Amino acid sequence: MKKKMETIISSVIALLPMILTCAVYKRLPDRLPMHYNVKGEIDNYADKWVIAFAIPVVMCVLNLVIRFAMSKSKKEQSAAANAIAGWIFPAISVIMVTAATLLALK
Repeated sequence: MKKKMETIISSVIALLPMILTCAVYKRLPDRLPMHYNVKGEIDNYADKWVIAFAIPVVMCVLNLVIRFAMSKSKKEQSAAANAIAGWIFPAISVIMVTAATLLALK
């Protein structure tokens, strides 16, 4: 039951950035910076719907896939490996979408 609750919570966290982007969606430019090179220059853009909706949904799906794979694995993972694998996609979603949104609003 604990693992099921962790899966639900981590999936909700992966989708949380959509609340921020929905709140400011009309103020966002049509294309947002998606990637910066080592010099700090923008070298890739994405449509705002990709940042606002597609990335959180993809991160949520990846979270579910990795958690399902870990639950079906015959090999015992360490607690650290479980924590990293189980929370990496929600963390990426929150950090990436929030940063891209806030940087686009500057």
